[in-house]
This record gives sequence, structure tokens and C-alpha cells, in this order.
Amino acid sequence: MKLKKSQLGLTAFGWFLALCVGGFIVVTVMKLAPIYIDNYAVQKVFNSLDERPGIAKASPRKVRDYISKGFTTNMIRDFNAKDVVIKKESGFLSATLKYEKREHLVKNIDIVLTFENSWKIKAE
Repeated sequence: MKLKKSQLGLTAFGWFLALCVGGFIVVTVMKLAPIYIDNYAVQKVFNSLDERPGIAKASPRKVRDYISKGFTTNMIRDFNAKDVVIKKESGFLSATLKYEKREHLVKNIDIVLTFENSWKIKAE
């Protein structure tokens, strides 16, 4: 009977290890979630360009203005509309934003996230 009692539950070391792993996961999620939320907002701004009337006839400058207003509305402050590459070529109007975010995790460990958002429409 003594063997059955000694096998119940986790040991103190087991609990400590479980709490450390759980804490590491929680901290990582809390640091990465805002970055992914910002990227979702950027893609939402790009997707909203399709709903603008006359966007197919718009100049690259006008598209940049729309993107700038979208960034301001969604409180995206890490970069501005000047970082967006807007091209009008081959009958298409396109906008692309490539960027990299580094988030310090612990000590000398950083997480590097790269994102590429794009939008394209047939120009008139």
C-alpha cells in the first residue's frame, strides 16, 4: 500500500517545472500577440483599399494617402505610409509592405518575425 501513496500527484520539482514551462508560454504569447494584431490591422488597411470608389484610377500618391489614413485610424505607429512600396506597372496598381519585428524574450534571446503584406488591383 505504501507504493500507491507515493505515486499520487506531482512532486515539488514536477510542479516547479510545469509552472516554469507554463510561465514561459504565457510570456511568449503576451509578447507576440500585439505584433500579430498589428500585422492583422495592416492587412485590414490593405484589404480596405478595394472598397474605395475609383481606386483603380487612383494615383500612387492617392493610394499612399489612403494607407496613411488607415494606419492613423488603426494606431499603427511602428512604420508609416512612406515605407509602403507602391507601383503602377503592367496595367496593375500594387502596394507592398515588407517589414521585420524583433522582440526581446529573455537574456540574449530575441524572436524575429518577418511580415509581407500586399495588395493589387487592375488599373484602369
